[in-house]
Amino acid sequence: MLLFSTSIRTAAQIVSPVNSDVHVASVVPQLPGRDDIYGIDGRQLQSGDAEADHPIHISQLPAGSYILRLQSASETRAFPFVKP
Repeated sequence: MLLFSTSIRTAAQIVSPVNSDVHVASVVPQLPGRDDIYGIDGRQLQSGDAEADHPIHISQLPAGSYILRLQSASETRAFPFVKP
């Protein structure tokens, strides 16, 4: 499970590896927004609407290293993670 704050301005805690879902914990709500997952080659593999306290499903992704990008109205942040 990957756990981090949806307060995109605050520090993020990332627990990796991630198996099936990325959970977004709401601390200071700045979402809804967008979530995008990129492979290490830079290709966008998945995108969706990011909402506080709703998981981002990644079970369909093969094992590998990824970047999760969260975008709110005011800021964009990227978080690396590994799926075993």
